[in-house]
Amino acid sequence: MRKRTFGIKDLQRMSLKNILRIFVPIQILIACTASNTPDIKLAPTNLLVNVQIAGLSNSAPNGDGSGTVNFAISAKNATSYMVQTDGKTFVIDNKDGGTVNYTYASQPGQISTYTVLVAAYNGNVHKDTTFQVPVYYEEKYTLKWSDEFDGTTINTNNWAVETNIHVNNELQTYTNSGNYSIANGVLTITCNKVNNDGVYGSYTSARLNTSGKKSFKYGRLEARLKLPKGKGTWPAFWMLGESIGSGTGWPKCGEIDIMEYVGVDPLWVQGSLHSQSYYGGNSKNGRYQLPSSNDEAEWHVYGLLWDANKISFYVDDYTKPYYTYLAPATKTADNWPYDNNFFVILNFAFGGDWGGYAGIDKTLDNMTYQIDWIRYYAQ
Repeated sequence: MRKRTFGIKDLQRMSLKNILRIFVPIQILIACTASNTPDIKLAPTNLLVNVQIAGLSNSAPNGDGSGTVNFAISAKNATSYMVQTDGKTFVIDNKDGGTVNYTYASQPGQISTYTVLVAAYNGNVHKDTTFQVPVYYEEKYTLKWSDEFDGTTINTNNWAVETNIHVNNELQTYTNSGNYSIANGVLTITCNKVNNDGVYGSYTSARLNTSGKKSFKYGRLEARLKLPKGKGTWPAFWMLGESIGSGTGWPKCGEIDIMEYVGVDPLWVQGSLHSQSYYGGNSKNGRYQLPSSNDEAEWHVYGLLWDANKISFYVDDYTKPYYTYLAPATKTADNWPYDNNFFVILNFAFGGDWGGYAGIDKTLDNMTYQIDWIRYYAQ
C-alpha cells in the first residue's frame, strides 16, 4: 500500500471536515500521551547541615553543659527534611529547610558521641548524610540541704533516734543515747558488745532517721562514709517511702538502699531497690568492688541519682554509676513506688540474716560507723 503525503495545496483543497478527520486523532494521541508521562522528581542536592552546640566557645570547648544542639538544614530541590538522633525522629515540612533543637541528657557529667542522620526529600527521592556529634551534658543540680554534723549533738530538726526495732534477726538493740556522738564534724555510730551469747541483745547500736522532718524526691543524695570492718558488721545508708508512716506496709512503701555493706564480704558494697513486685532476695541491685585492700575502712562518697525514669547508684563519682534501674514502661504502685517522698535512715546492725549469714566475730567490740556529711542536690 502506498503511503500518501499531504502538501499545502492538498490541504487547501480539503474541507474543514476532512482536515479534522486527520488531525483530531493526532491531538488526542498527543494529549493522552502527555497525561500519562511520569512526574519525574529531581533529587535534592547541596544538602547542608550547620551544627551548633549551645555555649561553645574558646573558654567552653564542650559547650555550656546544657546538652543542647541546634541543627540548621537546607538543600536544593527539597520539599521536606528528616532528622534522626538519640532514638528520636524530627520532620521539617518546609522546602526552604529549617532547624531542629535537641537536648541530649542521657549521659550526665561526661562527653558522649551521638549519631545523627539528616535526609532531604523531594517526593520519593532523597539525599541523606550521617555524622556524629560530641555532646557534654551536666545535670544542673544545686545543693538544697545538707547536714555537715558540726557541733556536738545531732540536729533534732533533721534527725530522730529510733528504738524498739528488731528486724532481720539482727543481734543489736537500738538505744536512744550512748551509741552515737558528734565530734570534729563527724557523726559516729558505735556498736558495743554486751555479752558473748550471740543473741538478740548481745550488742547495742543506734539508728537515726529523718521521717517527718526531711523528705526527698528525685535528685542526687550522697554521704561521705567510713565503714566498720569485721565479720558480722552491717552498716547502711538507706531510705524508706514516707507512706510507711500512714499505713502502707513494707515493701509496698518502697525501699532504696544507697549503701549496704557486710563485713563478711569485705571490699564490696551494694545498692538495692525493693518494691511490692521485687524485694528481699529478689530485689533490683548492683554491687561495687572498692579498689584496694582495707579500702572499706577509708572515706568514700556513696550516692544515689534519682529521677522519674531511673535510679542509679555510685561510689565517689556520680558520673560513673555502677548500677542503674530503669522505670518500667507501665508504672504501678507495686513496681515503681519511687515517684513519692522518701526519708533517710542511718543505722549500724550486727549479725542477722545478711550480716551474720556466715557467722560473726565475737571478739569484735566498740565498732564504729562514721558519717562525715550528707548532702542533697536537686534541680
